[in-house]
Amino acid sequence: MDEKKEKSDGIEIWRNFLVFHNEIITQIESSLKNAGCISLAWYDILIVLERSKEKSLTMKDLIKETVLTKSGVSKIVDRIEEGKLLSRKKSPLDARSVSIQITDQGSVEVRRAWTIYKLNIEKFFLSQLNASEKNLMASIFSKLRSNL
Repeated sequence: MDEKKEKSDGIEIWRNFLVFHNEIITQIESSLKNAGCISLAWYDILIVLERSKEKSLTMKDLIKETVLTKSGVSKIVDRIEEGKLLSRKKSPLDARSVSIQITDQGSVEVRRAWTIYKLNIEKFFLSQLNASEKNLMASIFSKLRSNL
């Protein structure tokens, strides 16, 4: 396939999206690490718990709410628990179910990481777009997500 055809059929758009996503995630991870914050993967799990009712979810619900794989969530939850940023408790209603809850220290770490995360989103993404472009991107991503 020639280069002009690729650009016209959208493959170049897709590739640029993937490359940009990888580059900004790498930048955010680096900034979090340099600031002594939790990793982005830990943040993704802890922020879901922080925003949930009672700051607690079952593993099944946590997996549904994150952007990580089932096995990825399970492994990361183990490590976060070792770091004392979340805890597990058996459900009083169902002995087979375990509730995962963010600890007070986990909430502190989420807030610390968010400060760095937010600065990076602004610096490398939002500040590069004018209001019209932001509205257009919001509309495009909303449309794309509605078809999944």
